[in-house]
Amino acid sequence: MNYSSTTASSSPSSTASEKDVERMANICQRMYSLALVHHNFVNFKLADAENEIALMHPQAQDTSQVTLARARIMLEKGAYKSARMLLETHHKRFPHKVDGMEMLSTALWQEQATIVVEE
Repeated sequence: MNYSSTTASSSPSSTASEKDVERMANICQRMYSLALVHHNFVNFKLADAENEIALMHPQAQDTSQVTLARARIMLEKGAYKSARMLLETHHKRFPHKVDGMEMLSTALWQEQATIVVEE
């Protein structure tokens, strides 16, 4: 895909710089990779989903969405301790997000463990 085309206007303010084009290409690639992870997960291709995550840029791997995807994969594989550890770390990093709390509950229940919720 060629992202280097410019708009019809020749004004410098209306054309994208190469850096802007590169940023957009990176964003599109990350979105595509995350979509592949989801596609592989819902089709029970867990190894393919894990491989797609491993191919992502380290910054992308460190996002909330990818961490939650990893946890879903771990739960599906029955690796409840790994899922719990990922989700607890996620909750500490992103305490304002409630995403993943249902998975944490499931992991804790499967481990027959409890946690103390800090105020």
